[in-house]
Amino acid sequence: MLAVHEVLSIALFYTCFCRAMKTSKQVKRDVLAAFWLLGAVASAAIFSPLAFGWQPDCMSIALLAAVVIVQIVTAAHWREGIPKEFIHEGKR
Repeated sequence: MLAVHEVLSIALFYTCFCRAMKTSKQVKRDVLAAFWLLGAVASAAIFSPLAFGWQPDCMSIALLAAVVIVQIVTAAHWREGIPKEFIHEGKR
């Protein structure tokens, strides 16, 4: 289970990194904050088992997998750049 947790945590961090590469000052602050927080938590999840001896359970794996799936499915909306719903009204 630890290996699955690590793979999913790294995948989640990577999806956040990819979104961060496509963002700019045009993106709404709440959207930036949400992706920053998600990336920070994914980063912490990578190191938690080593740093604190924490062991993932089935529910934490399921939640992590669900978030990774959401990130992968919604990545198609970022393929052409920032989705218009995430851009400040005055900065389009």
